[in-house]
Amino acid sequence: MRADSALEKMEDPRKTLDYSLVEMNENLRKIERSLLDISTAKQKLIMQRDDLARNTDRYNNQARQALEFKRDDLAQVAIGRKQELEQRLQEIEQNIKRVEQQMSSLESSRDSLKAKIESFKNRKEELKAVYGAAEAQVRIKETLTGISEELTDVGQSITRAEDRIKDMQARAEAIDELIVRGSIEDVLGESRDEVERELERIGRSRAVEEELARLKKEIGPAA
Repeated sequence: MRADSALEKMEDPRKTLDYSLVEMNENLRKIERSLLDISTAKQKLIMQRDDLARNTDRYNNQARQALEFKRDDLAQVAIGRKQELEQRLQEIEQNIKRVEQQMSSLESSRDSLKAKIESFKNRKEELKAVYGAAEAQVRIKETLTGISEELTDVGQSITRAEDRIKDMQARAEAIDELIVRGSIEDVLGESRDEVERELERIGRSRAVEEELARLKKEIGPAA
């Protein structure tokens, strides 16, 4: 239980790694969508440029025809329109170049991110495996630590019991020593002496009676 609660409080790096990979893939999709949008914009610019180029050629041909018919006024109008389109063509060409630069930059970012994602995938699985092994090791050590603490408690109980036994033995030996010195009376010992003295007294009385009977027998009946 203690190991589980301790691990639960820690942030699981496997989830963090998975989330990081999700974010990287999402960024990759954003780049690809941007590339698609920019490519679409570039195609529109190219279409506009081609239209302007065709109109420029048309106005140039009109100016030539007008000159052939000696119509300088019409030629001037055609040339003026042609010049306006040529100016717009230059602007569009510049816009196309800027868009191509943006696309090139995004393509580099996309390729770099793809490489990072592939490298991250391999590293992620490696790190997840290492973390899984470390997690299992922590659980085992936490469990063994709990067992060790329980064994320590048992050992301490045994030690306390042994200490109490030694104290009681020492106390008994101390009492015996005091009895020997006469500092205290041995109640059980005194009771045993009184019994022995009574038995001795009874024995002596019986011996006296037996001796008296023997003497009476030797002497015989009194005259």
